[in-house]
Amino acid sequence: MTLKAKLIAGYGGVGVLVLLYQWIFVSGASFGVAFGKALVWPAVIFPALGGFIGAILLIAILVAIYLA
Repeated sequence: MTLKAKLIAGYGGVGVLVLLYQWIFVSGASFGVAFGKALVWPAVIFPALGGFIGAILLIAILVAIYLA
């Protein structure tokens, strides 16, 4: 198993744990909401990281618009 495969498996494993926790224990969270949060679980666990991810996405979108 390569390092890349191990990292992807680890990310997915933690994502599944976050999915189950959000779906079962968080009141009012549907499966869809829990699935969405599981995809970006680092931003859920570390809220400051969410702002960083948002800034990177904003820059990527602006660059894509500028280059188009």
